[in-house]
Amino acid sequence: MKQVATTLGIPVPFSVGSGYALQALAVMPEDGSYSTSNGLADLLHLPAPFLAKVLKVLAQGGILQSVRGPRGGFRLARPAHCVTVRDVLDALDGEMTLPGCQMGSTRRDCSDNPCVLHRALEDLRTYMDASLFQITIRDLQIQHLCRQRELVKAQRRLNPQDSGNITALLPLPPRFVGEK
Repeated sequence: MKQVATTLGIPVPFSVGSGYALQALAVMPEDGSYSTSNGLADLLHLPAPFLAKVLKVLAQGGILQSVRGPRGGFRLARPAHCVTVRDVLDALDGEMTLPGCQMGSTRRDCSDNPCVLHRALEDLRTYMDASLFQITIRDLQIQHLCRQRELVKAQRRLNPQDSGNITALLPLPPRFVGEK
């Protein structure tokens, strides 16, 4: 059974591994350079062995390219704006499915004459699925960069005697501004 992730204590329909994958993809460069699984794990404070397995599955699923050796690692196989969150979830978790009937009906009963709860959950799954096809890895990268900039600004406010221009270290690249 896959480990289920939670957000604010509410189970979300994808695995912990998928959450780690999305975090790693959000910081992966688009310039064609390779990132090592250990480097990504250190940067994101994630368990390196587990992240390495997740990245390997993404490479097998065509989301990433991998190269072995001292200059190897992982990189996006396609431009970030062409990879959706749904693509990543499909590669790692497969199709989103509903759990068995929450009202205790047998599979056949629920399929032949679905209860109100079943219909509502199916509608929710359909909506989530459609929404996840609209969010790309580029969107996650933009969000990550914006959060990094905000963190740097906050650090600068807390430590104003630092004379260096810290915010210049994390400029928002022009290719990210307003681009979908």
